Amino acid sequence: MYQDLAEYYDEIYSYKDYAAEAGKVIALIKSNLKTGGNKLLDAACGTGKHIGYFKQHYDVTGVDISDKMLGLAKERYPDVQFHQADMMNMKLGRDFDVLVCLFSSIAHLKTYKNLNKALKNFSRHLKKGGVLIIEPFIEPDKYIAGALFADMVNRPELKITRMNISKRKKDIATLDFHWLIGTPKNISYYRDRHEVGLFDIEKFKKLMAEAGFDAAFLKDGLLKDRGLFLGIKN
Repeated sequence: MYQDLAEYYDEIYSYKDYAAEAGKVIALIKSNLKTGGNKLLDAACGTGKHIGYFKQHYDVTGVDISDKMLGLAKERYPDVQFHQADMMNMKLGRDFDVLVCLFSSIAHLKTYKNLNKALKNFSRHLKKGGVLIIEPFIEPDKYIAGALFADMVNRPELKITRMNISKRKKDIATLDFHWLIGTPKNISYYRDRHEVGLFDIEKFKKLMAEAGFDAAFLKDGLLKDRGLFLGIKN
């Protein structure tokens, strides 16, 4: 995932206000955490853009499945411990006070079976009273198949256009991205296909409860129409 395009990931998502997002997540943690500790695990941390804000308050560890994304995160924060692992199967050998999984990374699990595995693994990595915060993808009834999207970067030495038409088969959304990347050296074309799960809120909360969490869904999330799942380990 993002292996060939990792170096352009932060460019294409430069519109995201990571400081504001992290601030909202930190406020939720502070108002719900019951462990008294400060160890935070960022699952599917990507290039680590949220971590710079989290590490001002917490002892942060990052996990991601992509070695290239982790490489960028390690360059950015050499003082943070990172692990390459799948969120369903990671075994870090210690527990945490907080676990966050943001920017719809959870949707890459695609199925409820995989989601169930990940939530139980998250529970194993959290202390009793610990906080779990997950940002899902778009709710099933708000996802519009056939919509056309484009993101663009226009800098003197870098031009990027990324386009896709949203598609859907049952509760799987297909994001078939077409990239055109220009530098002074050359212009390259890439195709990057992602399939992500459109998870029902109540089913998601039920799986959280089965994994050992008091679960809630907050409609006012970090991005429009995505919301946040909040869990307290019981």
